[in-house]
Amino acid sequence: DGIVAGPEGNVWFSEAHLSRLGRITPGGTITEFSEGLTPGCRPLSLVVRDGDLWFSEYEAGQIGRISMDGQVTEYPLPTPNCEPRAMVTHPDGNIWFVETKANALGRIDAQGRVTEWPVKTPDASLRGVTVAPDGDLWFTENFSNKIGRMAPDGTVIGEYAIAGANCGARAIIASPDGRLFFSAHDAGAIGEVIPRR
Repeated sequence: DGIVAGPEGNVWFSEAHLSRLGRITPGGTITEFSEGLTPGCRPLSLVVRDGDLWFSEYEAGQIGRISMDGQVTEYPLPTPNCEPRAMVTHPDGNIWFVETKANALGRIDAQGRVTEWPVKTPDASLRGVTVAPDGDLWFTENFSNKIGRMAPDGTVIGEYAIAGANCGARAIIASPDGRLFFSAHDAGAIGEVIPRR
């Protein structure tokens, strides 16, 4: 489900249904890692911080970390069965992630401390998250058909309705020039968020 360039020059990916992580070298050699992961944890999203790989464990309600030599550490999240999914590394060094069942955004710092912030719309089904150049977090609300915006201190700035009905917003990304794009999965389209100045 997830894929990311590792800090050591290899590419890492998650094998959600096998509850493994994989690594492929530029020469095509693949190594899989499962030791130390909670069985059935279903890893999804992957990000890099401080030379390690961090990943969400959807079924286990945890955030995991794996070193480049395969050592795994897991961090249980405060809300049980919160279903962490998409993750993003903030320029301040924190990692942010969406918690679909908890209806919240979570943040994990370098020491493994987790803070959660709920969003205002109930059962929004958060799916994707990204960081804009100004440091604000933007996230998709799949069920409520909205795009949300949160400041790095956890303040929800706003939740904005998507023009097309039932588009199924999922992934979201900020381009280097500050433009924000999201996948409208159920509509078979790409949407753009244009913040008001």
